[in-house]
Parts: sequence; structure tokens; C-alpha cells
Amino acid sequence: MKIKVGENKRPYTIEPGVLQATLTRIDDVGVFESKFGNKQTHVITFELDRQYKAADGRMTNMTVNGLYHITMDERSNFYKMVSGILGRKLAVGEEFDTDSLLGKRCMVVVEKNKQGFPVIGNTMPVMDALPPMTVQNLPPDEWITKRMSPTTSNAAMR
Repeated sequence: MKIKVGENKRPYTIEPGVLQATLTRIDDVGVFESKFGNKQTHVITFELDRQYKAADGRMTNMTVNGLYHITMDERSNFYKMVSGILGRKLAVGEEFDTDSLLGKRCMVVVEKNKQGFPVIGNTMPVMDALPPMTVQNLPPDEWITKRMSPTTSNAAMR
């Protein structure tokens, strides 16, 4: 893929805060080394209840994503994210299917990292008083079974 330096910038800025979101994508990006060893890693994407005007003129929901090592230890960021969305701690020995998170509404705390990019600082259950947001990019059920792996190209995911 050829790109020019400076291209592919986000057409919007997400300010830090607590926002309503829906988890819309889970992409398996393979095994990465961490300080705790080699870990299966996923990019998890949340669609926010904030919109921007896309290049084609349509109003489109903003997204923010996070890179998570898939570890179900209480200290892991992935475990904390899942527990926050579900509003409960998972029991030791409980089995959990990551695809069950697709389409789940929640609140996300958006923070800025050292480079100034928006990152997910925390998740929590959605507040009951909030009306449901309109989700624009939830993948169809048949897409959910097609997982990104080191042998699957980005083009195959479109």
C-alpha cells in the first residue's frame, strides 16, 4: 500500500471526557510480545455518540480504539475493559466470548496519551437515563466470524 506522508489523518478531534459508546469491532491482530510474555492481541473499536462531517458530507459517528492483550487476569486492561462494560467482575473459571461484546452500549472515558492521541482510559455500564445512540457501523453477523489474523490482509476485512 502506498501512502503519502501526512495522509490518513483523522478528520476530527476527540476531546477527553466520558462519552456514550457502542463496541463495534474486534480485530484479532495476532500475537505480540508484552512485558508478561507473548499475548494474543486485539484492536477494539468503539463508536461514539459524537459526530463529524465526513468528506462526502454525511454526518458520521466518531470512533476510538484500543490495543488490548487478551488476558483475563484482574490486573489486565482487557479484563478491566470487559468488566466495565458488563458492570461486574467476571468469576474465576468463567468462560467469556469476546464476540458477545459486539453491539454492547457502554460509557468510555476518553483520555489523551503522551503523543496527544485519544485513548480509552476506562469503561463503565451505560447510564440508564441516556437515550440509545444510533450506531452506524456495527458489522453484520457474518463479518463477526471473519477474524483478522496474521495471514488475513486488511483488504480482506473491508
